[in-house]
Amino acid sequence: MKPALAPALLLALLAPAQADDQSHETTPTDWGLENNVALSSLQDRISDGYRIVDIEVESVSPMRFSGVFVENAGAYDKPFRWETAATENDLDLAQIQGWRIVDLEPYRDVHDDLVFAYVAIPNAGSDAASDHGVEVGLVAAEVQDWVAANGAHRMTDLQVTRRSGTSYYTFCWVHNSGPLYSPWWYKLGLIVDGVEDYLSDRDARLVDFEPHAGTIHCSLLAVPSNGDPSLLDAPFRNLTWDEVRGLSESWASRPTDFERYSFQGSTRYALVLRRNESDLTFHAAYRMRDALRGPTGLDHGSTSGLLLREFDGAHSTVAGTNEHRTMRPQGLLRVAHHFAALRKVHLGEDSLATSVDVEIDAGGCPSTNGGATMPRPFTTALRDMMEHRDSFATDAFRRRYGEAAIEALAAGAAAPSIDLDGVLGCYAGQPDTATLRDVADLFGAVENGALGPLDELFVDFMSNSLDAPGSDHAWTDAIDDLLDASALVTLDRAALRNGIRVGRVRSLDHDGSGPDRAEGSLVEIPFIDGCEYRRLRFFVGAWVNDAHDAGDALEAQRIATEALLAHLVEAAIESWEDGGACLGWQNYGVPHMNSAGLRGTIGASGSRYVLENDLILDASGLPAGAVALLLVSPEEGFMAHPAGSMGDLLLGGPIGRDLGSIQAAGSGGVLRRPFDLTSVPTPGGPEAAQPGDVLHFQWWHRDVDPATGAQTSNFTNGLRVELR
Repeated sequence: MKPALAPALLLALLAPAQADDQSHETTPTDWGLENNVALSSLQDRISDGYRIVDIEVESVSPMRFSGVFVENAGAYDKPFRWETAATENDLDLAQIQGWRIVDLEPYRDVHDDLVFAYVAIPNAGSDAASDHGVEVGLVAAEVQDWVAANGAHRMTDLQVTRRSGTSYYTFCWVHNSGPLYSPWWYKLGLIVDGVEDYLSDRDARLVDFEPHAGTIHCSLLAVPSNGDPSLLDAPFRNLTWDEVRGLSESWASRPTDFERYSFQGSTRYALVLRRNESDLTFHAAYRMRDALRGPTGLDHGSTSGLLLREFDGAHSTVAGTNEHRTMRPQGLLRVAHHFAALRKVHLGEDSLATSVDVEIDAGGCPSTNGGATMPRPFTTALRDMMEHRDSFATDAFRRRYGEAAIEALAAGAAAPSIDLDGVLGCYAGQPDTATLRDVADLFGAVENGALGPLDELFVDFMSNSLDAPGSDHAWTDAIDDLLDASALVTLDRAALRNGIRVGRVRSLDHDGSGPDRAEGSLVEIPFIDGCEYRRLRFFVGAWVNDAHDAGDALEAQRIATEALLAHLVEAAIESWEDGGACLGWQNYGVPHMNSAGLRGTIGASGSRYVLENDLILDASGLPAGAVALLLVSPEEGFMAHPAGSMGDLLLGGPIGRDLGSIQAAGSGGVLRRPFDLTSVPTPGGPEAAQPGDVLHFQWWHRDVDPATGAQTSNFTNGLRVELR
């Protein structure tokens, strides 16, 4: 249909920037859905800063609409125009005035006249088509003829209406060239169960999906996936309204096309989804759900979420979807009891030296009214609760403090949505609830000092070794596979692996028969930043509610957390590969001249790897026969001529004296000392060095003042050693 001049009603919001068609754009944005609402609800959403991208007319008496929206900002920021009850002349005029129609909904009004609701954007900039238009009310054969006669055009939006048993097609089209060029496919009257195969055979993704009312058929438009999977197949139709938003966010996606229709006497919905999160978030969520689709696993009735947060100063989210959604966390809420117990100890309201009355395990779950108990040491009960996932120990702490007190302590740590009802994955009735963000915030509160000196106990009482009994060997195997595939030398692989520390809180594999599972972990991984060894901490978590069974939920949870963990390990490996050229030790400071007319110098050889314990420290340029002592400290410092020395002390903080190093320099002014990293001298006694420790060394030696002949001392320069 070619444009003809006629008046039109303009409803538009003007914005300066252009963006790609919203069905192709993957920049994360806020989005919204309105379902079967009055026109005023669409207008309100637009007034709140959203742009309508898909409009559906649900009924004409009364007038009811549905709409899909994106926040009109950033990559989606552009002018737009929309109308309801437009005539064909109105469509013509909009195009004459420079608008390109991107969504078109034909319908019959109360007078049985054909009218339209539409959305349009300016035909300018990156959205400009050299030719564009709409075609209205074609039967299938006419659509096929149009496509055959217009090979340089492609459809961008397709609508199907049925009248007197016949399907009629209305669509928008553009000249398929320039920035808008794309290969494309269309299919009319496809049986809906064949959609997935149709897309898979063409490596395509949907941009429009139209169920044929009252039939098992549909029509669709598709474009190449370009590596992004299409998200619509069998699970994404016949949805209830309650499933629509949760499903979209579980897939880390947003709707681009929304259809409301009748199915077997009930209102159902179909969605076309487009990724709406970072690459990491989307692919972790996609793997989590896609691996388990079908008659078992995570169908459209289940919801899920994941979160990866770095505990830096800002506690920044690296990846996440549905982390704010309320879930049924099962045994994951042991962490709230653990936090409460250690918080009370830190506040002086309880003691690690006391005992806890724990119900005697008679099999199954703790009794709702309490049973016979036996005392356990406080720390044993904590470890049983966290490392061994003992529901009886968890219930003992719940009874000790009360649910309200545990919830209040969690709320004080910025986790206000934790709601305990004595379930713990065991009891029937109202379930415990929380959000994954709340659980991460509890870990974050520990990182911020809420437990004071007990923060290490918080992690130590969990299952925190990759090789510990009961640990998830799938995680261990995944880490080992990534390390084996890396370019790291063997010692770096071992040092990185040994530096990975995990404190996990998970549901029991047999926590009841319900299909809800969740887990959260504090993961510590060593990174090399420049030549500096840094231990970074992260929260890794995932949850699933309403899977077909507990096994499916656990598998999905494992897939998601393993994907997030793999991202961290790969990033750590890359940092170690980039830092491979770092020698590991570096001299600092300028020594004073000694009585031999030389400047004493400290050096190192051997290995900086704690696992090897093969660090050798030497000195050169000393006076022959001078007795020397090796000094060590975690800090660099400066003190000029201490105790009348001719040299300067270059160490600070607590300084240890390696008494086993005392020796006289040889005739060449050289000496050598193998240094035991398992017994580093400190003022408080020897301590074992750990990967990531930075030690500072300096040799003190006896000397003679050349000017006076008086006995004195001197120092070499300093040496900074970064251990791995």
